[in-house]
Amino acid sequence: MDAIEREVISYLNDTYELAVALANNSGRSRPGAQDVLKACEDGDLPVQDLKRVMKRTAKVSRSSVPMFKPAPKRRRSPELLGSDESSAGEENPDTSKTEKSKDNSNKPRTLKHLPGQLPDLPPKHSYMRTSTSSAPKPSLSLLDQQLERSMLVQSSLQNIVKATNGTDTTPQHDLLAEVVNWETVGPQAAENMKRWNI
Repeated sequence: MDAIEREVISYLNDTYELAVALANNSGRSRPGAQDVLKACEDGDLPVQDLKRVMKRTAKVSRSSVPMFKPAPKRRRSPELLGSDESSAGEENPDTSKTEKSKDNSNKPRTLKHLPGQLPDLPPKHSYMRTSTSSAPKPSLSLLDQQLERSMLVQSSLQNIVKATNGTDTTPQHDLLAEVVNWETVGPQAAENMKRWNI
């Protein structure tokens, strides 16, 4: 049985390769039905034999073939989203297409001059931009209070800078003597120069 299966597979592969070669020679990218028939004739399987096989298979009962039932129809999704409320003067989404084409009174006044073969307007969410909620503007009294606070902080900082500029700004080396190992050198060493011990 395996030998027969291998022979059938080999024959079908050879037939397909011949059909592909015929299609390539004809300038087509894929083989068509005519290429397959020509490949069968070249492979010693005439078209009349294929017709007889087709008639025999048509007579065979197809009761063993499972019949699949079509899937149930889906509910139609709504045409409008929740954000697309229909306002006055626009089309009612509950009316059918035939009613819409018969009755143009639902169209907005600005669109009544358009011919009926044009499509309906798309849903609102696809072309309308909703305004974002802007931050509340501060009142004038609140702005005055913020200005007074900033001026108070500015004057306090100026007073601190003036108070610290009046004192001696020379560094006190004795505070760092325990932390850093350094010794002074020369007559001005206490003020300017340091030599580090390594």
